[in-house]
This record gives sequence, structure tokens and C-alpha cells, in this order.
Amino acid sequence: MGTKQQATVPPRAGETYVHCGHVRPGKNFHIWFTDGKFVRPDGSLGVTNWVACCDPCFRMAEGDMRRVPIRADATWTGDEPLVMDATNPFARPGGRTAKDPEQQQPPRTQPPLPGDAGAATFDTAFAWCPGLGAAFKDAARELRTKELVNLVLTNTGPAAAIEIELLKGSFPAKRVVLPGGEAVFVISSASAIRLLRMYCDAGGRFVADHMENRAPLRECWVIIIGPEWVDACAYAGGRPSFFAASDFPGKESDVEPVPEGWVPGP
Repeated sequence: MGTKQQATVPPRAGETYVHCGHVRPGKNFHIWFTDGKFVRPDGSLGVTNWVACCDPCFRMAEGDMRRVPIRADATWTGDEPLVMDATNPFARPGGRTAKDPEQQQPPRTQPPLPGDAGAATFDTAFAWCPGLGAAFKDAARELRTKELVNLVLTNTGPAAAIEIELLKGSFPAKRVVLPGGEAVFVISSASAIRLLRMYCDAGGRFVADHMENRAPLRECWVIIIGPEWVDACAYAGGRPSFFAASDFPGKESDVEPVPEGWVPGP
């Protein structure tokens, strides 16, 4: 499988790139050339010319590199799949994207989580990704809770079983229509925790335990359930704040705070 890309050349071996947390060998992903600075959790400053993300994050960001949730940095080894040219389905003339015709810079700080005292709405908290903010806003009204999970499901294994449960109405859910083959639903955090424990084996229980432990923080989540992995990112006030992932058997697991302060551009 090749690497989908918005850049014309790949990074060179040894160069740093930042990514969404889902870039793994054997999977397609998108890559951009940029000029960005970021701050790691330990406070160290990093500089990169490259941004990479998986297909679901690409669609969630509506083709706009600046809306991709950045969770970590890594070093390009040179052993990654060959870069292939690909068309951005969200592209518009002049380099604009479908939902961002003027390419305005997103806010560098995010407002409080909706529901807190004096908080902003989902629209403003997720101004950097209007599609995600709109999905949370609509679901909050229908499900009568603001503790929500945007759940992206592939049509295989545990993800397919969860989709059947949601389509049957076993758990209250708001379906979201996005380009691509994955099924997307917004459900309550409590429902997501139950479904992860029911269908995603030890890895799902690992992620569910972290979600439950962080419940007092009243975060929103984006969870991607793929053929082999569960990837979950918490959002506080619209900003990525915590990342947890595991394969289904629970043999490979990872948790980490999301690096703060990464801003593409000079």
C-alpha cells in the first residue's frame, strides 16, 4: 500500500514529522510539506517540515492540514511505503478546502469545554474542525448530554459488531455522514465505554478504563476502531488533551498526553 500525499516528495530519512497517532506500517496515510513548530510534553521545542495523518483523520479534518489533531512526532526512517500522488477530495481552486474557503488561521487557544460555567458552544470550541463541532452539537441536543464520543468504525470485526448494535438502536446514537467507507456515530461516553468492554477485548477494556478514570474532566472523545486497533483521543475545550490506544489482545498499548502548542506555518 502506498502513501497518499499532498506533498511532491517524501521526507528524507532522519527528518522529523508530526502525525495523528494512527500512522503505522502497511496503512495508507496522507502527508504534507509545511513549516511548523511544536512543543513536546516534556517542554522541548520541535521543528518539522512534515505532517502525516490516516484516512479517517484526513476526512475528519476535511482535507485541511491545519485541522489534523497532532498527537506525537516521529523520525522518518526511509522504510515507509513509497509516496504516491493523490487528489485531495476536499480541494478547491487556489488551495482552499471545502469547508474553509478563505483558509483563515484557526485560533491558537481553545475555549472551555461546552457545559462548563461560562463555556463556549461546540461551534466555537471546535472552530478548527466545523464538521466535528456540528456533529457534537447535534448529538448533544438529541442525546441530552455533552459528554460525547465521535465513533469511527471500519466494517470489520468488533467495529462491525458495534455498528450493528447502534443501527438496531441498542444504544442511543446520532449517525454522521462523512466521505469514505467508515461508519461514524456520536454516542455518549457511557455508551462508548460499555461497547468497548463488550466487543473490543482487552484492548477495548484498556481504553475504556482510561476513559472512565478521566470522566471527571468531562472531555469529548474521538475513537477510531479499526481492524486490529482501538485509538482514542480526548478533547478538552476543543483541544486534543490525551491519547490512548491498544490492539484488541492488549499486547501493544500506549497512553500519553497530547503535545501542546503545535502550530503549522511560520
